[in-house]
Amino acid sequence: MKKPSLIPLSRPSISNADIAAVSAVLRSGWLTMGPVAAEFENKLSQSVGRRPVLAVSSGTAALHLALTLAGVGKNDEVITTPMTFAATANVILMTGARPIFADIDPETWNIDPAKIEQAITERTKVIMPVHFAGRPCDMEKINSIAARHKLKVIEDAAQAFGASYQGKSIGSGENFVCFSFHPMKEITTIEGGALVLPGADLLPLAKRIRFHGIEKDAWKTFKGVQTDIPYDVSVLGYKYNMSDVSAALGLSQLKRERSFFKKRGEIARAYIAALKSVEGITVPMKDSAQPPSSWNLFHILLDDGISRRDFMAALKQNGVASGIYYRALHQTTLYKNLLGDLDGKFPNAERFSGQATAIPIFPEMTENEIDTVVNAVKKALRRVKESCVSK
Repeated sequence: MKKPSLIPLSRPSISNADIAAVSAVLRSGWLTMGPVAAEFENKLSQSVGRRPVLAVSSGTAALHLALTLAGVGKNDEVITTPMTFAATANVILMTGARPIFADIDPETWNIDPAKIEQAITERTKVIMPVHFAGRPCDMEKINSIAARHKLKVIEDAAQAFGASYQGKSIGSGENFVCFSFHPMKEITTIEGGALVLPGADLLPLAKRIRFHGIEKDAWKTFKGVQTDIPYDVSVLGYKYNMSDVSAALGLSQLKRERSFFKKRGEIARAYIAALKSVEGITVPMKDSAQPPSSWNLFHILLDDGISRRDFMAALKQNGVASGIYYRALHQTTLYKNLLGDLDGKFPNAERFSGQATAIPIFPEMTENEIDTVVNAVKKALRRVKESCVSK
């Protein structure tokens, strides 16, 4: 008998229209950054209050570009959360700067503004909050701290495209904002991201840094517009441009972004309603007054003493995939070697890192799959608790 497939943690929603949009670019004769990428940037700009936007090759590229444009370099410090994907801190190292971690709030799982203030030194140049799992940080407090200490803010919104804060979409404020369009995100370009700039004055330099520091438009050369003009390299740049193939998929996905957002919210609310009173776990955002999340991930936090490994194994036996997103960065080998032993310094992040489990959430989940996940969580908890008692 064929073993039933697991409900995956995530699954991209790819339509026939998406495939047709990509096919059209593949047939066009121009595949790399060109007019489709420019159109994608324009649509993204409209979604964030018409702020200047650069489409790039990944969310990581967006973060690195933002730090570079913010002037972060050797001996600078950037304050961020240890509870995030490795890219958030890795890009800080790439500039020669030093990541300084601040603990998370135990209720929201986002960086705690009070801990940010305590971490500021004379070397601090940037605060980099992460909208964890798509839930907006307390940007009013963070921006106030930054203004008081004359610091720049770079929002890692890799998981928060489509979310809003105080009635405005994430990205429509005044900071650098970095998005990711990985297949697990709200919309996908397969691999890709975007950088929202604080002002249009940075756009020419940002475009040059995005593509090797070169001051020439390859698309115009292809079209025969500027074939006789030699290019110049004016600054150190990188290979961070987005292809028209990726942008075509992004443009098509944008047409359904609101429906994706709505469905993710419906799934999250169904999980919260079904699991908020279950003993042994904590679910996110039981308080509806919190700002709308894009629900890139849905975590359940196991009580201390409940084995996450056993719980995840039991979920799998009941047909449900799960994942660990993420491990606290100060507990990884790289950051232990660089920053020393910081165990015990960030207790809230460490508890979340050790006990949080992500369960499936994606727009095409059926009601039956949602029910299966809920029932699997309850069964897995019972099994793990019974196992603990028997021991």
